[in-house]
Amino acid sequence: EHSLCGQTIQISSYIFSTPPLVGKFRPDEAIKLGIPKGPLYAQLKHGQSVTFTDSEGKSSTVHSHQVLEPGMPGIAIVVVYCPSKNVLKQLQECKDLTSLKESNSEQTGKITALDVMIHMTPRKIAEDEEYRQWVKSFQAADHIWF
Repeated sequence: EHSLCGQTIQISSYIFSTPPLVGKFRPDEAIKLGIPKGPLYAQLKHGQSVTFTDSEGKSSTVHSHQVLEPGMPGIAIVVVYCPSKNVLKQLQECKDLTSLKESNSEQTGKITALDVMIHMTPRKIAEDEEYRQWVKSFQAADHIWF
């Protein structure tokens, strides 16, 4: 919330994100591991582990990462409207935004990587050192200023 001309108004910022992309299934690896063709392949494609009995009667468990190529993380785009230092404090405490900090998912293994952060912020706030430090904490993202 933000006060303007004595009235309290609601302030909104947005996070848009996509789900992660699962890696491509490698049937050649599944065959090497002795997994019988059929429903088990589908379970592995969906990220599940499977247990099966091979032709020699031995029980084996295979995890999806053994037969899937590496996937790609989802991406996130954040639109921040920060008209005042009071709103900045709320943004700094927002768990959804904090979870995207340092989200270079290739290094951290995160499910979603922050790609772009769009700032709609008055010059006074944009030039404020506290705001600048907060923005720097999202170092993996590209920043666009309005």
